Amino acid sequence: MWYEILVNPLYAGNFEYPAGSGVMYSSKADKALEIDEHEAILIRLGLKLKARPKKHFMPYTGMMYCGECGCSITASKHRKVQKNGTVHPYTHYHCTKKHGKCGQSALQIDKLEEQYKTLLATIEIPVAFHEWAISEIKKDQERYIAERGQSTEVARKSYDEIVKKLDSLIEKYIEGKVPEEYYNRKLTEYETEKKTCKTMIDGIDNRIDERIKELDEDLGFAVTAYKRFSKGDEHERREIMLHLGSNLSLFNGVLGVELRRPLKQVKTLAEKLQPVLKMFEPLDNPGVSTQFKDYLSFSPIMGG
Repeated sequence: MWYEILVNPLYAGNFEYPAGSGVMYSSKADKALEIDEHEAILIRLGLKLKARPKKHFMPYTGMMYCGECGCSITASKHRKVQKNGTVHPYTHYHCTKKHGKCGQSALQIDKLEEQYKTLLATIEIPVAFHEWAISEIKKDQERYIAERGQSTEVARKSYDEIVKKLDSLIEKYIEGKVPEEYYNRKLTEYETEKKTCKTMIDGIDNRIDERIKELDEDLGFAVTAYKRFSKGDEHERREIMLHLGSNLSLFNGVLGVELRRPLKQVKTLAEKLQPVLKMFEPLDNPGVSTQFKDYLSFSPIMGG
């Protein structure tokens, strides 16, 4: 129910016609969500954005709140006409002040984006580190799988034994050899044990693979985010900021953000790497990159 509401564009005042065409129109019906909030939800859920009805696009609305009163941060486009007739368009981000009086001033988009870029620079890591980290994690995974091979075999034998017990219990119950109370109690007990063993056999490797995939994506994001934000269009810059973290706020013209947990760890690593990177330049040289990775494998800052 809630999922359907959150992903349906009609609740943000838009509808698609014909269905499946990708062509969006504005609805006159009351809306439950702002379009920026709806897009932020879709990105969080990993869904593809629908094309917006054509109008001014404000890339950072619906994703920040005012640090003073808690209202949403919105944007306004303005034009300044000089005496010689030259027109300078500019965009301000400011509190909606829906809760009443608020003392926060507006912030120009270029100053806001400079803070975004400064933040992205703090998590930037080289490609060579990304490659080294994933390689090391995969080695750890292989060692872990080898070490737990024996316990997995024990779990598989236990699973087979529980299945036999279940078959026997059901057969005896059908034949009337065990009372119903005993049957229900043992059935619950065996099903629980079976589920536990099944999780040990099938689930652990999948979770490890999934975690490596997520870490690979986060490290890849840290490698490219700053450059992509600097060169990307408004839509790409918006998606980058939404991926970065949550609780984005503006207070006295200063951006605040709670980084996603993996990116907090990446930021800490990036800070530790700064003095090391000066020792290995240029890193795009294959030989230097190899030396850098070898150094990391034995470096105390990486736990080597």
